[in-house]
Amino acid sequence: MCTPEPSGNIASMTIQNVGADGGTAPKPVNAARGGAPSLLIATFVGLVHAGVTFYWASGGQFLLSTVSDRATSIFDGNEQWLYPVGAIKALFALLPLLYLLMRRKLKKARVVLGIGALVLILWGGINTVTANLNFFGVLESGVGGNELIGHAFVWDPLFFVWGMAVVVFLVSTRKLKDA
Repeated sequence: MCTPEPSGNIASMTIQNVGADGGTAPKPVNAARGGAPSLLIATFVGLVHAGVTFYWASGGQFLLSTVSDRATSIFDGNEQWLYPVGAIKALFALLPLLYLLMRRKLKKARVVLGIGALVLILWGGINTVTANLNFFGVLESGVGGNELIGHAFVWDPLFFVWGMAVVVFLVSTRKLKDA
């Protein structure tokens, strides 16, 4: 619907998205195009984490040496408990997409995404910095080899990137929350 500005100047008309009931219709999903790159990054990184967790739950060993002995010993002989961990990772990885598709039903999703992003950023950031300080000899701990490389350059940086991508997505789509 076109409406002239208060000046009455027809050249300064604005276009409004009017719904069937005469009110303003919700913004279409493609209004979030600015959040698309961060959505893709967050979803991809999260699904990589989830996929590897499912692989390990199924008994896979590849890259398992890049995770701390403490973490692997918790699940040693109980790998089936990694399936719920992978499911939570997969759900959180897909939550931004689900939010865009069903934002009226998932109004609390932004809060969950914000809290989850904070946890990922803190966990990934602190552990990445600590592992890198250890790797470069600034800190000394009993961790070394593949485990240290995994934490310094693979898993914890991915957690951090995942969390940051979710934050960028939330900022990019903040105007959609009321749609």
